[in-house]
Amino acid sequence: MDQGVRRSIFRFIWDRGRDKIKRSVMYGTYEEGGLKLPHIETFIRALKIIWIKKLNNPLDYSDWKILFIDCSEPIYSGNVWALVNSQFKQLAQNNAINPFWKDVFMVWASLPDETPTNAIEFLSQRLWYNPQIQIDKKPVYFRKWLDAGIECVKDLVDAHGTRRFAQRQL
Repeated sequence: MDQGVRRSIFRFIWDRGRDKIKRSVMYGTYEEGGLKLPHIETFIRALKIIWIKKLNNPLDYSDWKILFIDCSEPIYSGNVWALVNSQFKQLAQNNAINPFWKDVFMVWASLPDETPTNAIEFLSQRLWYNPQIQIDKKPVYFRKWLDAGIECVKDLVDAHGTRRFAQRQL
């Protein structure tokens, strides 16, 4: 975020005077001596990340989404969860994509791909293009499975490791 915006916010809070409390403290709770001030940079990043969810909503056929899909082919296939960070960076470098979307994709690409630490996290992982789920050292993607609604590990097995599908269905 622009330093000028942050400076303006704190100048407003302190009536154009000098900061009376450390800015890092201002984000804390009242009990911690803060003012529960939202961390603006994090808030803006969160707003941008929400657009990824909107982009992946299959019930939304808004003009903005149709325009985006037209401008981002062939990288974007209509399922944003199938993209890996390197593809988000590719989208951000696409000249046909406007600066807003470039920003959204760079924020998303900057999020770490975390290793699951328990069964619930493992079952919630996305399957497609996941660097931790590989066949012959390559992340997997089966369009037919995605079309059948299989997107996460939990779509394949339950918490006890029991398969949820019959091999012949796919």
